Amino acid sequence: MRSPGMSKIYNKVALKIMDKNEIKINDLYSLVLPRINELQRPNNVHFNEKGNEFLAEQVIKSIVGSF
Repeated sequence: MRSPGMSKIYNKVALKIMDKNEIKINDLYSLVLPRINELQRPNNVHFNEKGNEFLAEQVIKSIVGSF
C-alpha cells in the first residue's frame, strides 16, 4: 500500500535514472496534478473515465510528436 506523497519520491528517483540514461519522459504526473481531484478516483490511485481520456490524449501527443 502506498502512502500519500510516495509518488513524489518515486518520480524523483525515476527522473534521476531517466536523465542519467538520456531517456525522454512524458511527465503525466505534473500534467494531471493541478486537476487531480477532477481526474482521479477519490481515495484511489486510478483515474476516472475523464482522467483516462485526458492522459490518453497526452500520450498520443507525445508519441506523435516523437516522429
